[in-house]
Amino acid sequence: MPLDLPTTTPRPPRVLWPLVGLFAAWATLFVVHYFQVLLWGWTAWRTIVWFSVVAATIAAGLQVWRRARWRGIVYLAVLSALLTTGALLPNWPHTYAVTYFDLHSDTFNNLALWQEEHHLEAADDYKCAGVSLPPEFQELSEYGCLEPIGRHGDDRVWLVPVRTTADETCGYAYIPGKVDPSTTFDFDGAIHPVIDLGAGWWWIA
Repeated sequence: MPLDLPTTTPRPPRVLWPLVGLFAAWATLFVVHYFQVLLWGWTAWRTIVWFSVVAATIAAGLQVWRRARWRGIVYLAVLSALLTTGALLPNWPHTYAVTYFDLHSDTFNNLALWQEEHHLEAADDYKCAGVSLPPEFQELSEYGCLEPIGRHGDDRVWLVPVRTTADETCGYAYIPGKVDPSTTFDFDGAIHPVIDLGAGWWWIA
């Protein structure tokens, strides 16, 4: 009498984990760029992260192809399209300026009080031509210092630099009182108040 062997349903190709790995790699790249001001040795970090993301993308593509062939490639293409759309559609400079300020609003507000309580004078040192910040505020600035960028009424305006390159300068400035967005400040070129963040703080670019 023949035995009735149990039938098994073929399991679908296991492509979930390669896709999760791919998503995690690109999410890590985004986080590293988003919080670049907090990293030491940024050039080295950027190189390491980019190589890691490229390696993870290649590994995920090979695993998806091995496990699901063309159907897996469709999954990979859909995920890549979603990641690309998420990277290109939002206004990331505006989003970064607002959300980073919101995440550190207490520190920025304490820095505003510190600025008002101290008579700040620019002084050259090995780090910057501005004023070195106390340790509790240094993470906000690219070089751990404030840079003088001009005056607003009787008050000197200090920039918390987030990024300074040959082509771009941007960061946060505390400017109490009414501010005209057309006001021009100077830091290796003309920069302007762009986003009113409230409580006297502006994103300057």
